[in-house]
Amino acid sequence: ERMEGSGSLVDFDWSLRLVLSSSHLSSMRKPVLMVDLSLKYADGSTKNSILEFNEGDLDSVLGSLSSVEKVLERLG
Repeated sequence: ERMEGSGSLVDFDWSLRLVLSSSHLSSMRKPVLMVDLSLKYADGSTKNSILEFNEGDLDSVLGSLSSVEKVLERLG
């Protein structure tokens, strides 16, 4: 399903979960950040998007956001 245009963030929720096991490993402890974004589009439609980040993914996203912040500070 593809929505035309970009949506506006209406709400968000997050949770931190600890994965304790999987079918591949009998014993595993892995933190996972879940972010649920509620978006609203110009035509009135809404969509929820769920993002899942492991520790490496989250470090990468935070590093990118830090770089964006530095660029915005130089522009402002």
